[in-house]
Formats: sequence, C-alpha cells, structure tokens
Amino acid sequence: MTLTTCPSSRPSTPNSSSPPAPSTGDQLWLIEAKDYAYQEANEPKNLVAVVAEKVMDTLAGLHAGTRDGHTDREMREMCRKTVRARTLYVALRTDLPGAQPHAGRGRQAAAQQAMANYRQQLDRSLRRVVNGKVHVITGRENPPTVPWTTGWNEAGRRAHRQM
Repeated sequence: MTLTTCPSSRPSTPNSSSPPAPSTGDQLWLIEAKDYAYQEANEPKNLVAVVAEKVMDTLAGLHAGTRDGHTDREMREMCRKTVRARTLYVALRTDLPGAQPHAGRGRQAAAQQAMANYRQQLDRSLRRVVNGKVHVITGRENPPTVPWTTGWNEAGRRAHRQM
C-alpha cells in the first residue's frame, strides 16, 4: 500500500504526472495497485477484505509510529504528519480482465460492474475510517477524480510476473 499526503486543493494541472507536493498534509491518500489483467493472474476471493485490512493495518502502523521509541525521529515525524491529515482517501487502482479497451463489450461490462461492486463494498467496509472518498479505478484510464496519472508498460508487466 502506498501513502501520500497532499495539500487540500487540487493540483493546478489535473492529472499531472506526479501528485502535488506535500505541504500542509490536509489529505492522506492510501493507494493500492493490483494487476489481474494478465493470463496467469489469480484474483483473491475477497479483494475488498484484503484492501480493507491493508488500510486498517497501515493506519495502525502510522499511529504506532508516532510514539517515541518506535522509529527514528524522521520516521516518527512523517507518521505524525500523516495521522494529522484532515481527510483520508482510499484508492484501489486495478486492472481486471476485460477492462482493456480492446476487450469485448460483455467483458468490459463485467469488469465495470466488478469495479462498481468493489467501490460499494469498500465504502461499506471503511465507512468508519474514511471521511474522504473511496476510488476504484482501472489502470487503463486517468480519471480527473484523482490527482495523479498511472501507466504500465508491457516490459514492466513481464518483470512483475517474474517476481
């Protein structure tokens, strides 16, 4: 799980190549990226439970990291800054079979429905901790709802599969 803190305002150029530089840390984004679009991929039975557990574990780790004696001073300050964020967002960026532009309409519709279901289930699972919004996006798009762009090339995917 990746985390980033962002200022409360959106970047001046939406979908810039990197998230806005942290300033006041008004927003905390927890980002999980999953790729299940390649043939050998095995999607977990309950992806929502996996992501929700990672969110909770990450938040618990950040809170534990704020205590003296748990980490070095720089890490402790980073943890303190992140837990002071006013708004928590969670983003699941996932590539599902059928989400690709070249896939047939039936496969695309199934992928879109699965992603909508993920978002509803994550909203329900994390309703007590996420006061921002839960985003579920495909890696094949760069929606204006998140302050970053994503990309994945086939060489990177091949290297990832060999891990």
